[in-house]
Amino acid sequence: MTVTGYRHKEFYRSYMGNAFGATSGRLAFMLGVTGPNIASESGCSSSMVSLGLACKSLRNQETNLSLVCGMNLLLHPFSFESMKPVLALDGRCKTFDESADGYARAEGIAVVVLKRVSDAVRDGDRIYSLIRGYGEAQEGPSKSMGTPTVECEALAINLALEDAGVEPGDVEYVEAHGTGTEVGDPTEMEAIARAYSRGRKQPLVVGSVKTVTGHSESCSGLTGLMKTVLALEKEEIPPHINLQKLNPRINLDKIPAEIPVEGRPWKKYAAPETRRRTAGVSSHGITGTDTHLIVEEAPSPHTAPKFVLPLKRSREILTLSAKSADALDDMVQNYIHFFKQNPTVELSNVCFTANTGRAHLGHRVAVVGESVEDIVKKLEKKSYLQSPTVTGGSGPKVGFLFTGHGSHYHGMGQGLYETNPVFRHHFDTCNAIFKSECGLDVRKFMWGSDPNPQLSHTTNSQPAIFTVEYALLKMWESWGVRPDLVLGHSLGEVCSALAAGAWSVDQAARFVVGRAKAFGLAAEGRMLAVKAGQGQVVDMIERVGEEAGPDFWIDVATINSRDQTVVSGRETSVRALASYCRRRDIKTHMVDAAHGFHSRYKSQF
Repeated sequence: MTVTGYRHKEFYRSYMGNAFGATSGRLAFMLGVTGPNIASESGCSSSMVSLGLACKSLRNQETNLSLVCGMNLLLHPFSFESMKPVLALDGRCKTFDESADGYARAEGIAVVVLKRVSDAVRDGDRIYSLIRGYGEAQEGPSKSMGTPTVECEALAINLALEDAGVEPGDVEYVEAHGTGTEVGDPTEMEAIARAYSRGRKQPLVVGSVKTVTGHSESCSGLTGLMKTVLALEKEEIPPHINLQKLNPRINLDKIPAEIPVEGRPWKKYAAPETRRRTAGVSSHGITGTDTHLIVEEAPSPHTAPKFVLPLKRSREILTLSAKSADALDDMVQNYIHFFKQNPTVELSNVCFTANTGRAHLGHRVAVVGESVEDIVKKLEKKSYLQSPTVTGGSGPKVGFLFTGHGSHYHGMGQGLYETNPVFRHHFDTCNAIFKSECGLDVRKFMWGSDPNPQLSHTTNSQPAIFTVEYALLKMWESWGVRPDLVLGHSLGEVCSALAAGAWSVDQAARFVVGRAKAFGLAAEGRMLAVKAGQGQVVDMIERVGEEAGPDFWIDVATINSRDQTVVSGRETSVRALASYCRRRDIKTHMVDAAHGFHSRYKSQF
């Protein structure tokens, strides 16, 4: 470590910041997942190798859902001379062309989500395509490490076909690795001929996305997969560009095959239950790892169930942002055009996607509306909120304050429960714990046509307040608003500890039940909020006490601010102080609390 310049923790920081395994490990840590976590490295076939591992994990019941990620970022400069043997002079991938002289480097980040098809159908997921089979072979017998051979590339294809249980003649399209190199293109096409010519009645269509995007190297496998899936979904094979004259070393008639220099339709069959469109995707690595994937169109018909809220919001908020003022104006105009072209679109869906699915950039506007028509009018008139430009940094810190007893009221949280699924879910989580612990259903006391006086009882009000506070916390977090610091007053300290991660929701809810039961056994007492500073309030307590006699006592419960103080004590004493203040035009408010909290009544606890 001394030789390399790292000492103590700096070595570990360097490793965790640069190792491939640490990258996937950090992602797993952020997501809090427990399944297999593997960072694969096989050169340009890395992302496809990861996909193969994910398929095996799902088949072996090791996981229920897998995220397959591919990434290629060109973060350091490189000279053309250093990569001259593989890079094209004109910066274009001319795959299968006689002038092919290498590829163009490209960046890329891609993620696909995999589930067992039975689970995806059960969960109502949108299914883009099915992975039928995967094959992988290593160029161990090659004359030099990494040099492609027809035999090994064909072996990977045959293994995928066998894994999928698909006949070669049933595959209609192959997304080739196709980097546009002098050696690679003819070798790959010969391997395709060996594997896919058997039993073929119709020409096989072969293309490569690298002619359009360049070669994204370790991400290229997923890039080819995404192109193929989109071709299946859109029912059209996109054109293979940069092909002027076929490489004379490639014999398409041998397969037979065609290269789509122009886009062509790829329609579904009239009876998809008997035959579905199928494709192959190849990805080869410089380390000699050859992979192939068999992909099939999604089962049809398949429609995901819609989530319908029992009560729609009366208004929606749409947030838009961009990197510059001009770009923001263009985005506003784009949304106006979209809404006018789609007047019946579900406004809540558009707002949800815009608010949560896009990055929040420096120039921002927000508009609130009751309908698509209302939103359009306000956007056209620029009748919206526009924030000051947000520049670098992490932004201002956010603090959450959780209130204590006395903040409850009839109907609190009901509107959010009926319109926000996140609020509802976490509200029901707390309520289920309270039902299990003490048979309490907080909704019974909080909601209804008429206020329920039992809501003021400590054993009911404190669980109700905690439930709403916790559901609000999770709702704000679902919108991306997370506190940098938390503070709680009295009962609110419980939810603040929960927000800080000190407790689980089960622990916090059970504590609230025990706390409420214990306080419910105490003498009644009352609490009074006085609009005056602590010193003035103490003087008034002494004066009223001198007149009231020995049974009078009041304690200062909380100091809310320099000019607001809450007192707690014997009910007759608190009412006497309230009367004294009223005669002197000092504002007071009797707190809706069934007990004298934060007073000597609680000394027994």
